[in-house]
Amino acid sequence: MDNKEYLSEERYQKNNQIVIIVGKIVLVLGIIILVISFIILILGFTGFGNTYTTGIESAETGSINNSQMAKGAFGSIGLFALGGFMNVFGFGLTAVGGIIMFIALRREITAYTTQQVMPVAQEGIEKITPTVSNAAGSIAQSISKGIKDGMKEEE
Repeated sequence: MDNKEYLSEERYQKNNQIVIIVGKIVLVLGIIILVISFIILILGFTGFGNTYTTGIESAETGSINNSQMAKGAFGSIGLFALGGFMNVFGFGLTAVGGIIMFIALRREITAYTTQQVMPVAQEGIEKITPTVSNAAGSIAQSISKGIKDGMKEEE
């Protein structure tokens, strides 16, 4: 039976590198899909406007081409739908990639916050120690007095 040590630093570093690489890939893919979806949404919006202006121009000249207007309108709606779907998918991938990166860098984030808090906590402990030791001394005296009084009552 192979004995695997789960808390080895080498194993942690190796696995953490894999998680960081996966997180970066998912994050970059999500951002790329988001950018492409915004471009498609803009193309769908401008295409719909172009279809409307083309329809007005053709109505003014008397050469109305309904099939061309329908193709343009439905093509624009299709671009809207595709852009919206890709937007949701890209946002989801970006969020997942961000969460993976946060998990992978949690150790560094915790070390950073500890470095920020440690001097304040140390100063607080130094100022509180005399008060706590006085209180502990008073409690110890009261307990020992109670024990002595109890021993006197038994005699």
